Amino acid sequence: TKLTHNYLLNKTLPPNCQFCKIRTTVKHVICEFPLYLQQRVQCKIPKNVKSALNDPNNCPNILHFVKATYLFKEI
Repeated sequence: TKLTHNYLLNKTLPPNCQFCKIRTTVKHVICEFPLYLQQRVQCKIPKNVKSALNDPNNCPNILHFVKATYLFKEI
């Protein structure tokens, strides 16, 4: 996504989460970022990133999560 991988195109350093002070990754955004806990629960996002992204049955949940967190602007 633009949020997590734009640095590759811009040849800059990887971004850090301003809240957690760790590298911003897909895993962090989808499964770990504390401010999105409520949205993860509501959207039934698995705690494991592989489960969340590899199971086609989770696609509607992931899309709902991306909309609920306004991350669609960042991908």
